[in-house]
Amino acid sequence: MSELKLESQTLAKNSRRAARSGAKHYLIEQEANRTVEATLAHLHSQADGLSQQEAERRLAQFGPNEVAQEKAPPALLQLLMAFHNPFIYVLLALAAVSFFTDYWLPLRAGDEGDLTGVIIICTMVTLSALLRFWQEFRTNRAAQALKSLVRTT
Repeated sequence: MSELKLESQTLAKNSRRAARSGAKHYLIEQEANRTVEATLAHLHSQADGLSQQEAERRLAQFGPNEVAQEKAPPALLQLLMAFHNPFIYVLLALAAVSFFTDYWLPLRAGDEGDLTGVIIICTMVTLSALLRFWQEFRTNRAAQALKSLVRTT
């Protein structure tokens, strides 16, 4: 069996093992484990590069070879995502229970309800989400500023 075929089988076996274990697997890892000749054969290329026609075809098929830049989500989306937190969910559940036991049930019984606990918990939820939003917003702005300083060549 040829060396290239054995190498391909080993890489395929390692890929299946990584997929079963749930580990992230990147194609670059496969190529890093191959020899230069095997990589060139796998990518249908030669040591002196691609022909002009092949380069144009691949550019049309795959797009330009650029580093992907992630942009920070809009501020409104960041604010909404700040409420997506298990701590917030627990506090909201406590607010619902407090509303039911401290306000709704006494009101149904003819007594005066008390919303103090609900207001305090809702204030905690709001402050927690706003603090998380502000920290993430500032972090994303700082990351964007750093990315603007870096030039990829």
